[in-house]
Amino acid sequence: MFKLLSEYLAEKGHSQEQFDRMTAEKKAEIFNELNKSNIEASNKLAEKSEKTDAEIAKQAEVNAEATKQLGTLMLTVEKMGIELAKAQRDTSGEVSVSLKSELKEHNEAIKALANRESSVEVALKAMTNTGAIAPNSNSQLDSNIGQLDVRTLNLYNMFSKVKMTGNSHNNTYRYFDWDEATTVRAAAVVAEGAAFPESTAKWTEKSISIKKIGDSLPVTEEFFEDEGMFASELEKFLRMNVDILIDSKLLTGAGGADLSGLDFYMTAYTAVAAGITDASIYDLIVKVDENIKATTGNKYSTNFALMNIVDINRMKLKKDGNNNYILPPFVDRNGAVVAGINVVENNGVTANEMYVGDTRYASIIEIGGLTLAKGEVNNQFLEDTMTLKIRKRLNLLIKDSDKSGFRRVTDIDAALVILAS
Repeated sequence: MFKLLSEYLAEKGHSQEQFDRMTAEKKAEIFNELNKSNIEASNKLAEKSEKTDAEIAKQAEVNAEATKQLGTLMLTVEKMGIELAKAQRDTSGEVSVSLKSELKEHNEAIKALANRESSVEVALKAMTNTGAIAPNSNSQLDSNIGQLDVRTLNLYNMFSKVKMTGNSHNNTYRYFDWDEATTVRAAAVVAEGAAFPESTAKWTEKSISIKKIGDSLPVTEEFFEDEGMFASELEKFLRMNVDILIDSKLLTGAGGADLSGLDFYMTAYTAVAAGITDASIYDLIVKVDENIKATTGNKYSTNFALMNIVDINRMKLKKDGNNNYILPPFVDRNGAVVAGINVVENNGVTANEMYVGDTRYASIIEIGGLTLAKGEVNNQFLEDTMTLKIRKRLNLLIKDSDKSGFRRVTDIDAALVILAS
């Protein structure tokens, strides 16, 4: 006898709610069993010479539900993501078969089964997934190329810039400075009728030569034509190489043929016994500032203390005898500003050293900007290669009359011992 889905489920001990939670494969299995049962009933009914109106109506009702079942099954298959198994072309040029394409292939047979026109079972192959494509070289390439890591570079940005102009300067920057050796301040109390003292003010012309920092890299023409993504990174690579050296030389340049860096200009700080209990780096910064301003306080406003991160953290992490962090009242909550002086991290500074000063009295003299050029040298024209070249022309200037605004602590630990004595 014909059965509706609800009748068949009840016969098998399943509720409609349980059926709705079943997988598509399990639902298809139940549909198949129900359809086989109804096809057998339809075949037996067809053998009868006469059919009752009730039998005809029941068969029509079952046929209508079977058609609905087919639609439900197809919709379930689509919701399971059959689109993810669309045909993909493998390395041999063949197109892999998806379940969706198989359903399309057997569409007529499935319809015949649903309409009770056939009792033949339709066998579908297992669903083909991306693992069936082997080898599979398809992939998505990351379009970004990371740069190599470098330490923080900040010295170039700390000081003001003076741009040299024109093209007749002989690579030399000239300036006037006080001639301190012959300058005399002679002010004195003058008695009535007495002659006034005479001060002496003299200046002298001085100069600094501009130095060149550069780097180059030979590259084939094909590299630019075939590897555009990588070629664009070469300029960044060369720029960074020059920036690293500039930062280093602004700190340690020895003058002469080299750049003149802070090391070249700065006066070494000499600690003096101050009886400071358990002296810290916070204390040292204050005492160096005191050393600068003791006789020049109307001129300088110390605004930087340059240190390696090792010493910055050693300062911040100092604790008292009860393991409480020590934060003096003249320091901000992050330990980044000590008595109005900015603590600046630069890991080009040797650990256990410190540079303190007023950035307003140091200038970077430069010609142009960072220049990138391409050219051919030696046999490169015949070899189809070229050289990328990048350069920067600059030097650091601290006038002799301004050097008193800078100090270099060459041994932090030794200075703390003396301050504590």
